[in-house]
Amino acid sequence: MRSDNNEAAAKQGDLLDWTLWQGIVGEFSAPLGSQEAADYLVFRWLDQYLPAWLKARTPEARERVWTALWSLLTAAATPRKPFHLSPEDADRLVVRFRAELG
Repeated sequence: MRSDNNEAAAKQGDLLDWTLWQGIVGEFSAPLGSQEAADYLVFRWLDQYLPAWLKARTPEARERVWTALWSLLTAAATPRKPFHLSPEDADRLVVRFRAELG
């Protein structure tokens, strides 16, 4: 049991790796438009959405995380959030994040 906990902790640590998510977000550099936008998205993902996904206990709770992320992605750009994705690009990015999480 102890090794299972260690493996789970290692997996979670891997999921919190900035470079992993920066690489994935980099696949969407054209729609995001700038490195500043990509960095903002990775920060928000690691600070807010991924922790919520990891804490979610039910499929419905995890689906709410994806919906909230999609809303962030498609919301209008603001001085604090320097990008806006089309619904199609947001769908592709969410699918890519979901695939990484398994």
